[in-house]
Amino acid sequence: MVATQPLDDKGNVQLLMRNLLHRTQTELEKTRAIWIWICHHIEYDTVGLKNVALRSTDPDVILRTKKGVCAGYSSLFESMCRIAGVQCKTINGYSKGGSYKVGQTFSGDTTHAWNMVYLEKKWHLLDSTWGAGNVNGNKFTFKYDEFYFLTHPALFIEDHFPEQNKSQLIVPHLSLKQFEKNVYHRSAFYKFGLLSSEPDTAIIQTVKGKVSITITTSHCTKFIFHLNKTETPGLITLTQHMMKLDVYPQTTGQHTLEIFAKTDENKTEYEHILKYKIICKEVDSSVKIPRCLSQPVGPSWLSDGLLQPSHTDPVIHTEDGCCTISFVLQRELKITGSLRSDEIEDMGRYIIQVLNKNNVEFNIRLPQAGYYAFLIFEDSVGYICNYLIMCSNPNVKWSPLPSQIHNPVGPNPETEKAGLLQPSHVNPVIHTEDGCCTISFVLQRELKITGSLRSDEIEDMGRYIIQVLNKNNVEFNIRLPQAGYYAFLIFEDSVGYICNYLIMCSNPNVKWSPLPSQIHNPVGPNPETEKAGLLQSSHVNPVIHTEDGCCTIRFAIVQGLTLFSTLHSDETHMTPEMEHRHIFQEQKEDSVKFKVRLPHSGTYVLSVNVKLKDNNTYYTKCNYLITCTNTAVKWPVFPLAYVNWAGHYELVEPLDGILPERCMVPFKLLIPEVLEVSVRGKSSISLTLSADGYWEGTYNTADNKEIYVSVCYKDKPNTYHHVLQYLVVEKK
Repeated sequence: MVATQPLDDKGNVQLLMRNLLHRTQTELEKTRAIWIWICHHIEYDTVGLKNVALRSTDPDVILRTKKGVCAGYSSLFESMCRIAGVQCKTINGYSKGGSYKVGQTFSGDTTHAWNMVYLEKKWHLLDSTWGAGNVNGNKFTFKYDEFYFLTHPALFIEDHFPEQNKSQLIVPHLSLKQFEKNVYHRSAFYKFGLLSSEPDTAIIQTVKGKVSITITTSHCTKFIFHLNKTETPGLITLTQHMMKLDVYPQTTGQHTLEIFAKTDENKTEYEHILKYKIICKEVDSSVKIPRCLSQPVGPSWLSDGLLQPSHTDPVIHTEDGCCTISFVLQRELKITGSLRSDEIEDMGRYIIQVLNKNNVEFNIRLPQAGYYAFLIFEDSVGYICNYLIMCSNPNVKWSPLPSQIHNPVGPNPETEKAGLLQPSHVNPVIHTEDGCCTISFVLQRELKITGSLRSDEIEDMGRYIIQVLNKNNVEFNIRLPQAGYYAFLIFEDSVGYICNYLIMCSNPNVKWSPLPSQIHNPVGPNPETEKAGLLQSSHVNPVIHTEDGCCTIRFAIVQGLTLFSTLHSDETHMTPEMEHRHIFQEQKEDSVKFKVRLPHSGTYVLSVNVKLKDNNTYYTKCNYLITCTNTAVKWPVFPLAYVNWAGHYELVEPLDGILPERCMVPFKLLIPEVLEVSVRGKSSISLTLSADGYWEGTYNTADNKEIYVSVCYKDKPNTYHHVLQYLVVEKK
């Protein structure tokens, strides 16, 4: 029969004992069966506690009503032991029970009763009242406490002081004065394997506004504390075998300190283990504990995986409002940090976190003087560590980081997993004096990478980046519009966000103009260019600087590719005619050449458009940024090419589509497999075919407003087809 189960006792102790001891053999087994049954079936009489007339110590009454005060518990226990043949005594004395106040003195009549049993040639102490549960106000709650069964006398004397010294069962005997003075360790203190505490007196005084309590532990234990029930002006630090609590009362006078502990991570409730009375004669005004601070503070055994902390002291004093906290990582962890303050709500923009496989570093800049909590978390565990950061300098006023910045900043393990290797900038903060910087990565595999420059001051930031992308590398050339703080974010099509940098410029003279609105990243040849059939570009660099306003761009191409290109500018008004006729395209079976002549100095975008097979839509597959600073440049349009101008034809001269009046203009063209090439206006001339295959000749532009180059095909010898048109204008 299990002692916690109901038994048929009919209010009779004798009958109860026959059923209870049915399977017990030794005196210890009998004693334990009695103890277990009483602790689980007798409820503390909260009514009798307040009204002596309603109390009873008669075992039969206690058994029948299933209620009693401490004298009733001990009386029933002694009666049941007598029937079981176990020597038992009721002990009267003082106790540090529910109504106990720290540091109180005891005098007059005794206030509590418990038992002493003789087992295995030795007396032992137990308290079935405290083993059964506890009283809170007028309510009793069953809460079995094994600690008070055969408790070691050296521990029992902490909260039970008998009338007769010999009932202490310790030598030398403890005096009542010392009993009153000693700190009271609740049963949970020993249940959790806690070994000792300092100071060992219940009443302690502050020294320069602070008191310190230490508890030695046998294994990992978590602690919390309350001062005067609701305040937490203190710091808990933990090591593997010790807890230290520094308390800073915020007012002078008497304070009650309660300490709680737990060892089971699955339990949400802490249990009360210690209580002190603090006498505070002066307040340490230099220390203020933020409400947002979590306990424990500083590195501890909870900081699993964080090794070699840069700050072992949990309190960091900073004069300039800056500090750097770092750890070596025992293994790869997903670490985040949070800066908090009781005065400022949004504190997410004052931390730069640097994370790699082996280290984590937090660079913190405070917005103003004050007291801050810096909390560290790990994705799978949650909270693992925090610090108290203090700054008393009223001149400190660091600006927040850009709202778009994401921690960790700079390359991190996730960056490498995404395929971005060997970053040009390991440091997540890039300082630039001239407002320019270049960030590059080696690519582990072919990736679709994009970059985004962002600022809290400027809305449209899409036109300050030139991205160069190939199969093995990506490079971002960034030019800032003005001094300030910027976030540069990097994305990959399938993954999304993978990395970001903080770019800072303090030079007030920086003022880079935005790139042309028609620019598309990546600029220059890229994997998509090659997939579209444009190969072996003559210009790998996406930016072409030309002093004379001219350049020629060549590609090898796959057979049957249809192409056209356009020129764009935000600085020069480009009519549709100008967009097309400042580029002259010559295409053969395996190559294409784009001759570009700019209408003025400035910045332009050359877009190369491709019509894919089985699709009538053109797509821009490559674009270049072309710049010219020579203000003397003023090129006219190329001649107008008609539909009969074949891609494999070549125009050597004249390249100007506008010719001067009354001039002898040389013509030279490569037009194979035709019967005749002629220049026609008011008059006509036939060009001569040279030995190297070029049609050549000279034409007088006098009296002409339009001139045409025409061809005659071998299968239609009398029909002429215009292939080019020139305009003639009067000389100025």
